[in-house]
Order: sequence, then C-alpha cells, then structure tokens
Amino acid sequence: MKDYYKILGVNEKATSEEISKAYRDLARKYHPDMADNKTSKKMQEVNEAFEVLNKPEKRSQYDMSKSGMPFGGFPDFFSNIFGHRGPMGRDRTKVIKTNVNLTFSESILGCTKEVTFLRNKICSECENGVSSWETCSTCNGTGQMQLSQPPFCITTTCNSCGGNGKIPKDKCQVCNGVGYLGDETEMVVVSIPIGVEDGSILQVSGKGEIGKDGRRGNLHVHISVASHPFYFRKGEHLFCKVPVTYSQLILGAEISVPTLIGNVSLIIPPGTPPDKRLRLKGMGVGKRGDMFAVLDLEIPEINEEYKETLGKLVELESKYVSLKRKDFGK
Repeated sequence: MKDYYKILGVNEKATSEEISKAYRDLARKYHPDMADNKTSKKMQEVNEAFEVLNKPEKRSQYDMSKSGMPFGGFPDFFSNIFGHRGPMGRDRTKVIKTNVNLTFSESILGCTKEVTFLRNKICSECENGVSSWETCSTCNGTGQMQLSQPPFCITTTCNSCGGNGKIPKDKCQVCNGVGYLGDETEMVVVSIPIGVEDGSILQVSGKGEIGKDGRRGNLHVHISVASHPFYFRKGEHLFCKVPVTYSQLILGAEISVPTLIGNVSLIIPPGTPPDKRLRLKGMGVGKRGDMFAVLDLEIPEINEEYKETLGKLVELESKYVSLKRKDFGK
C-alpha cells in the first residue's frame, strides 16, 4: 500500500492547506518544463496522492484502510477513487474476445466468416449506470482545476469529477447502477485475409464493449487453423508429398497433382531421385508463394507378378553395374 503522506512529504495530521502547498511545491519541482530529467513517473505518484488526500471523503477512506479498519475492501476503495469500478459503472473490459475455426484452404485463400459473440446489452435508461448528473462544484463543470503559486500556474484534471465536469447524482434503478442489462448476441461478418496463420488475432474496430468514456472497444478474433491431410505450410510456401512409383522416377512421367485451386499437370524428368522437390510457381500463399511437390517413392505390395518382374530387374542390375557402385567401398 502506497504511503501518500510520505509521497507528499506531510504528516498524517496535515491540514488541507498544507497538503495543497506540498503538492504545489512538488508539482513545480517535477513538472516536465522545470526539470531536466524524466520525472513523469514521480509526478504521477504525486498527482495520485494529492487526488486522494485533497478530498475529505477519499482521505477518510484511505486513512481507515491504512489503519486496517474494514469499510468494504481495500481494492474497492482504490477502484472507487480512480474510477475503475463501483456502483455507478460497469466492471468489464472494452475488448471482447472470440474464436473462429478455419479450414486449411480458408486460411490460405482467404474468406468471409459470420462471427457470433456475446456483448453487454446497454441500459437505455441511463448513462453508465447513472440516471442523473450534477455539475461538479470543484471545477464548475470545466473538468480542470488550477493550482497557482506565483509565478507558476498549473492546470490539472479535476480530482473530483475526473475531468468529466459532472458527478453522479442518482443511480439508475432499471439496471441497478451497472449500466447494462445482461448479455445480447451480436453477429458481424469478418473478412479473413489471404494467408492468415494459426494463432493470429484479427481486430474489428468498434465492436467491443462501451467504456466509461462512451466509446466502444474492439473485437479480437482469435484464429485457429485446422491441419490438412497432405499439405503443410512454411511461411509463404506450401509443401505436398506426392506418391510416385519407381518407374515414374526412372523413366519420367506426367502426373496430375491436386492444389487448393484444382489439379495441375506436373512433369517428372527421367532419372529423378526420390524426395526431389519440384516447384509449382505461384501455387503457394498469396502472389509470392510457391508450392513444392515432394516426390515420395511408393513401395508397392509385392505379389507373384511383381516378384517375377523384379527378378528380371535384379539380373539387369547385376549385368549393368555403374561406376559409382563399383568404386563404392574400395
């Protein structure tokens, strides 16, 4: 727990005048225009301390919390002071998260998806849980306050209304001051870009929750991409294992290879070794990616007919021995 009295350099019995004077002195000391070093963090602590100790009600709550007296929970105290939470506002983040599952083809080629998610149903009878407001008496509705210590005059956000110029008067009875009435289902059409990867997050602006500033947050769409039976991806390129026979590698062949946009013809040159990669230009991810057909030698199931034919092949291989095999092992 921060010691706000220590931050301002005053004791716990300091008067409001002493607190204001201490704040003015520190603001002059740590003001960016008056200091050579970076003092923004220190100035934030000073502003935070003054925002609490300068207001009798907030100071009283802080003193009770500091002494260990229960008054509803220390976290609630800070939330009420700084506007993060309380009976007059929603305790929800402005960002909504949802998930979308894509097939491998959808992720590569791009598509549109209808995305359904839950969002707070805003109460139409109030503004952030408040049914009526009154002008802030501290700043007279300007949202700012001035602290002057000749020759300096510092303008800062009003610590009573948080810069809104108004403060809550009555809690909404329809939503009980929460600002929303349960959940409602929302649907948006999301454009999935070409080549989106598994684990990506797409942002849809203005489709999140409404914050206390009156503006909507964003919708974050988390992408999950399913695997494919025989394609896999590396960056902009696709790879596909294509089963081929021994004779196709030795004699060469023209085969049909499936791609994500249909079958294409692939020429295998004679004498091609197994696991050779043959490029299909422009068949990968987007305009810059290619697809590589990885030639996977298929070992057939051996029957009597195969055995007879392979026996003839063995005789030929024994008769025509390559120099590479002759020299091997010498």
